Amino acid sequence: MVNIPEGYEGAELLGKGTGSTCYLARHTRLGQNRVIKCSSYASPYGELLKKEASILKNLSYPSIPIIYDTGVKGDTVYLVEEYCPGESLGAYILSCTRPGEDVIAETALTVCEVIEYLHSLPNRPLLYLDFKPEHLILNGNSIKLVDFGSAVFKGEISRPVGATKGFSAPEIFEGSLPDERADVFGIGALMFYMATGGETISYEEHFEAQKMKYEWNCNERLTAIIKKAVSRGSRDRYPSVAALKDELTKAREKKGEGASRTYEIAVVGTGRRVGTSHLAISLCCYLNHTGYDCVYYDEMNVGILEKIREYNKALKVKGDYYTYSDFKGCPTYGTAIEHEEYCADICVRDYGSFNVDITDCLYGADMIFLVCGSREWELEETEYALKVLRAQRNLCVVLNGTSPHRAGWFSAKYRIRTCLFPVDDSPFVLSSEKINFFDKTVDPDGGKRIEKKRRLFTRIKDIYCGWLILSWKRFNLLFSGLVKLSGKL
Repeated sequence: MVNIPEGYEGAELLGKGTGSTCYLARHTRLGQNRVIKCSSYASPYGELLKKEASILKNLSYPSIPIIYDTGVKGDTVYLVEEYCPGESLGAYILSCTRPGEDVIAETALTVCEVIEYLHSLPNRPLLYLDFKPEHLILNGNSIKLVDFGSAVFKGEISRPVGATKGFSAPEIFEGSLPDERADVFGIGALMFYMATGGETISYEEHFEAQKMKYEWNCNERLTAIIKKAVSRGSRDRYPSVAALKDELTKAREKKGEGASRTYEIAVVGTGRRVGTSHLAISLCCYLNHTGYDCVYYDEMNVGILEKIREYNKALKVKGDYYTYSDFKGCPTYGTAIEHEEYCADICVRDYGSFNVDITDCLYGADMIFLVCGSREWELEETEYALKVLRAQRNLCVVLNGTSPHRAGWFSAKYRIRTCLFPVDDSPFVLSSEKINFFDKTVDPDGGKRIEKKRRLFTRIKDIYCGWLILSWKRFNLLFSGLVKLSGKL
């Protein structure tokens, strides 16, 4: 027989955990459903249940269940709390298709808000620490965070903390004193769980390697947020849940801004001397020639524009920028000097050689050009970069300095569409081959014909050239007809 407190009837088993059992019962006088959590008085879990009751009775937040009663009956400790109808996040993920990035972001934002409340309690921050999917109850647009058995006040751990591998921060298992950043990890782990459709994060394996195992379902900005939140070292995470919430809010706002914001294009190579800067500078020239306001940024901080100017005096310094014909680029300032970036339609950012430290920057770009080396001694670096980036949307894989036959072999080997860039002597010169290449690969307007933003003089020149070509064809046709006619006479 179920040992529940007096005044309740119809006890129905809801679930059974490691040290406690939950029942759904009806209050006989009020006619309301309540959850009754029971545990053995003599077990360590009985103490945890009493501690959970003492914590919950002082909390008041819409996403936290209300506690109604607590006590002991026989050899059982019980806790009576609000019944939260719905299904757990774990059940939701198992029963439905993979949630979209909007659902992931909205769920994480709601969890951030309730954890931010816990961290800002007037006496001292309360750390939740155990973000199991079963502890989040979903009901329409509302979320309830249940089971505070592992929660502790910051700086006060007098017992082994209950935690779940794959959701709780690694420092908890290592015996370190957790702080607010442990809850940042937990929220990031929940987002990882949703983005992978039910997989848990591993502390021992690199984030990128884990992401490539699954059908990832997040955009670049949200991916970068999850990656930072689940960093193994607490110092590498967001400093607080408020900071994480702020980043999630910005990501949601950025998605809805539309075409008015700056369009970010990242250009990165798989190694040195594969033509990364050449393509990035030519791309900037093309976009300015097309009619956009575009600026090139040397994100490598190696002073590439300064080096070019030593040999090409036509590259002029105007104010804070280097200019040459259709090109406008920002020089290297270094990380020690802060400067305000120019507000342009499009920014082309040259990241040089690929490494894992810049993946967050690449994930935040609207488009990525990956310039690959295809020679035998370059393939190892190329394969690594492709593994990390090939799942990103708006990725353009580029080869240059090779033959169409080699490019076809490369595409077949790695099963990825590859574009062949027409390299020439100067990145500032726009040949017809370059223009044709970028016409096919770049479209910042998101499907609109890019020719609509061409400058007036360019359109006039195109019309004039077309008229000359048409007139010459007509003249040749007329002249050929006259020659044939004279031969017959």
